[in-house]
Amino acid sequence: MKLFIFGANGQVGQHLVKELAKNDDNIITVFLRLNSQAGKLKQLGASNSIIGDLTDKEAINQVPDDTDVVIFVAGSQGKDVINVDQKAAMSVADVVKDKQISHYILLSSYGADSHSTTEHSLKEYLIAKGKADDYVKKLGIPFTILKPGVLDNHSGTGLISVKKENLEVSNRSIPREDVAKVIAYIAENQLLIGESLELISGNQSIEQGLKSLR
Repeated sequence: MKLFIFGANGQVGQHLVKELAKNDDNIITVFLRLNSQAGKLKQLGASNSIIGDLTDKEAINQVPDDTDVVIFVAGSQGKDVINVDQKAAMSVADVVKDKQISHYILLSSYGADSHSTTEHSLKEYLIAKGKADDYVKKLGIPFTILKPGVLDNHSGTGLISVKKENLEVSNRSIPREDVAKVIAYIAENQLLIGESLELISGNQSIEQGLKSLR
């Protein structure tokens, strides 16, 4: 399988590359902002790297035509939510459509809502993510949107709670490592295309949780 990852140098992205590299048949290409990041990603298992600006439409169009899955786990960490978390995710979706790629997996966020009226400090971020999600859903491409609760850096347990909507997330989180494992499992098994998933830590294995939603 040929996979292309935007945001591979981020915390979820690094876990994801490492997880996908466990399968020797996977060919993993990563899109990086700096050439200095390439060595670390190669050590984690990336096969190839492309250097460019995520907000440059010509740069992101370098996704090879024969790519099977495009994964977007990039984020601006609140520094440029409109151009990175929203518009870049949308532009990558356009590339997926133009090149007729089989699957686009987008990491969003629990609570993402283009019409959010929350007073939460993350309101701008949640609206931006929501607008990207809405765009992807309407574009007519094969997508899976993943909306995890609060991310933490604890070691992954491999145990999740997942629903298509109305997941209770109060005071619950999920390790970034487990989010990466979920993305890898969805990508490699081509699961839940056309679906949005809400996700936190729980008591089901990743396989059980995801297959229960089919």
